[in-house]
Amino acid sequence: MSNKPTQRFSGRKAVLWSYTNSHSTLILRLDEKNNTTRFLVFKACEFIRTPSEWSRYDIHINEKPNGKYEVTDKNSGLSLTCGIFCSPDVEPGHFDENKIW
Repeated sequence: MSNKPTQRFSGRKAVLWSYTNSHSTLILRLDEKNNTTRFLVFKACEFIRTPSEWSRYDIHINEKPNGKYEVTDKNSGLSLTCGIFCSPDVEPGHFDENKIW
């Protein structure tokens, strides 16, 4: 069984937007090159290593055969293993973590 294709996000600046320990939920805010903002939401996180913010992000998300997501950015040292991933299409001022699931 092979890995599903990599999803890749690259841009100007990434920020650890929030982390909720009780829900194992991590949210990254990405400021993209075209002056837009994207959020990446990860739930059921089992392993997390991330800076609080970094420039020139190049994030790769691979779905493993076991259904978990491996998330890396070699430039920043970002490394996550999570069970659920989504990238909701919302405006930054209207982002509500409780309404995306």
